[in-house]
Amino acid sequence: MRWAGLGYTHVCTVDIPRDAQTVIFPNKYRSDKIIILDTPVHFMNHEMWKDDDICKLIVHQNGSALKYVKHQTEDICKLAVKQLGTALQYVKNQTDEICKIAVQQNGYALQYVKTPTVEINELAVKQNTNSWICIPR
Repeated sequence: MRWAGLGYTHVCTVDIPRDAQTVIFPNKYRSDKIIILDTPVHFMNHEMWKDDDICKLIVHQNGSALKYVKHQTEDICKLAVKQLGTALQYVKNQTDEICKIAVQQNGYALQYVKTPTVEINELAVKQNTNSWICIPR
């Protein structure tokens, strides 16, 4: 049997048999044997994106994952832009507070602010002086 790589586009539940040789890395496992327990589902269609607690854990590690979150809450959006300011581009309902957090993390997030204010512009430039190029004229 040959391993068919899915290119990290699908998610499924697997079991690792007791007789498998497994190596544990910081964020992943490698094993010479796995048993796929269910049908692989495309990453963006997985049920996990409907669970707020799981989404919080995911965007805390990778803010750009916000684009897959089905039900964006203010808390989830704040976590995402705190981790990666430019995740602001995926925020469906931007608030001043979310925008401020985003530009304080990365001044270039200013380019994704739908309704920039003087204060948000100033925070962006304070974080990165080159972000002035994102200020709308």
